[in-house]
Amino acid sequence: MVRDLARFRFEQAVAVARDLNINRIVLHHGYIPNTGPPPRWVERCGRFWQEFLQDKPESLRIHLENVFETGPELIAEVVDSIGDPRLNICLDIGHVSCFSKGDCVAWIRHLKNRIGYVHLHDNHGQKDEHRGLGEGNIPLVEVCEALDESAPDAIWALECQVDKMMISHDWLSTHGFI
Repeated sequence: MVRDLARFRFEQAVAVARDLNINRIVLHHGYIPNTGPPPRWVERCGRFWQEFLQDKPESLRIHLENVFETGPELIAEVVDSIGDPRLNICLDIGHVSCFSKGDCVAWIRHLKNRIGYVHLHDNHGQKDEHRGLGEGNIPLVEVCEALDESAPDAIWALECQVDKMMISHDWLSTHGFI
């Protein structure tokens, strides 16, 4: 029932995107650590996305966002198991910082060109604060350099609090990333 509801909601998202002439959607894939064996989850997730993508246009890009994964291996395995260019990863660096055992640069180096979209924001590693860039302790210069090197075609999106957008824009400009 949960998969059916997720598929229904994802189909709604695709329909709205089509109506708005949008060809990129960021979706959460639903992995919760320690709720079952990861290999079985990867297999079920792979089947779900293969079926879901069957009737979708070639121009559509779905970016699966990391949330609670403790390392990059699981989401990489999901994307690799599907092998469809319409599906890749939305790397949320804030989620890596507060939910992962690794660091953002290691994630980027592992995921490489599987990253198609990036959520940029900052935090102090304890909770998903969505602070402006430079207002937390994520090593943003190293993260952005690694993204430029390992995922040069990825789209970067600021996902910080609205009143922190200009601070974040200025940070990117000051550090030569825009």
